[in-house]
Amino acid sequence: MQNSKQKHDWLRRLKVLTVCGAIAVGVLTCTQQFGDIPASAKTVSQLEQEIKENNQKIAEQQQKLDDLQKNISSQKEIEDALQAQIDTINKKISLVDVQLTTINQQIANTQGEIEELEGDIAQQQIDIDQGLDSFKKRLRAMYVTGNDSLASALVGSTDFYDMLSKMDLIARVADHDDKLVKGLMEQMEQLQQSKDQLVSKQNEQELQKLEQEKIRSDYSDSIKELNAKVQQTQAAKDELQQEADAATKNIDSYKAANASKEKEQNQIIAEIKRQQELAEKQNQTQNPVVTKPDYSYTGGRFAWPVPGFYYVSSPYGPRWGKMHQGIDVASSGSSISGAATVAVAGGTVTLVKTGCTHNYKKTSSCGCNGGYGNYVVVSHADGLSTLYAHLATVSVSYGQSVSTGTVVGTVGSTGWSTGFHLHFGVMKNGAFVNPAPYLGI
Repeated sequence: MQNSKQKHDWLRRLKVLTVCGAIAVGVLTCTQQFGDIPASAKTVSQLEQEIKENNQKIAEQQQKLDDLQKNISSQKEIEDALQAQIDTINKKISLVDVQLTTINQQIANTQGEIEELEGDIAQQQIDIDQGLDSFKKRLRAMYVTGNDSLASALVGSTDFYDMLSKMDLIARVADHDDKLVKGLMEQMEQLQQSKDQLVSKQNEQELQKLEQEKIRSDYSDSIKELNAKVQQTQAAKDELQQEADAATKNIDSYKAANASKEKEQNQIIAEIKRQQELAEKQNQTQNPVVTKPDYSYTGGRFAWPVPGFYYVSSPYGPRWGKMHQGIDVASSGSSISGAATVAVAGGTVTLVKTGCTHNYKKTSSCGCNGGYGNYVVVSHADGLSTLYAHLATVSVSYGQSVSTGTVVGTVGSTGWSTGFHLHFGVMKNGAFVNPAPYLGI
């Protein structure tokens, strides 16, 4: 009778696992029984694959975004270099403008000097005319006194200069008058020479002005060309920025999709767990005599991996739509967090993975070391290896020889772990097998 009841109990457990498996693979037809899970729900593994594909797309978009950002930075450097050239040329134009202002002032000053000299020349002409008038008066006086030769020279002269050329006549004039006329002529010549020099100087200044204006025009043309290049660079940069914005939008879209898929995963897992708990409660109600979750460990081929803690929260087998490749050793009463994890047999440490700092309960994977978090693998005889996962700390190193009971680490909740426990697995020739027979449970 008892055996029949136990057989019935195991059949119910198998049925619950089968139903939960159906939930995981998405073949849900009894929506009333399974609450809010839709009939089109995907499996956890399908969602994981889609998330993986999205992560690949995110990586591709991120690489594209990084490349675009580099190109934008390059265009910005080109734009800055062009702007620096424009600033330099503008400074040169400012210097040319100063030169032009100076040259224009010099031209104006020279013109003023020329006008002043022209005034002096006009005045000098008046002085010469006055000297000529005085000279004529003297000649008239000489004529009145009877000096016929001088009078004839005066009458025969066509103009003042013709008269002056007749030096033989002037030589007979008073020495004072001779010096007076010569002085006036020399002054006239000096004034004319000064004017000619100023006109030449003014012409040179005009040439300098033309040269500076040409330089300024060339600078202005250069700035126009540089501004055109700046506009082209800005247009290229704007186009790259639009692509970068699109890549960022794609990344955000994929991340949002992943968040939705992870939420869906969590809903499936939570529902599976709820159905498992519900089935377990129903089983306990209908079959109050059940095996206690705390195993009475009496010894097996392997020692127990967490001495003092014998509660198995999850056995080896199908779980949440995929295979649970080991057993989870947890605590039903006192906390197992930080408890010593020991090698179940002598062997050699062949793999050590550390670096996960996410030592707390989670509803999704933190991504550390394939979800195992910090873990250790020890190789034993006969092709057997043992796995110790979700460790808070690791106490051994690669290649180290260990004996039965050697502490390999402490129990934690690193990796994808919903609570503090040790995931213990056994591999035979590289393939996971059920640890229970090796532990004697």
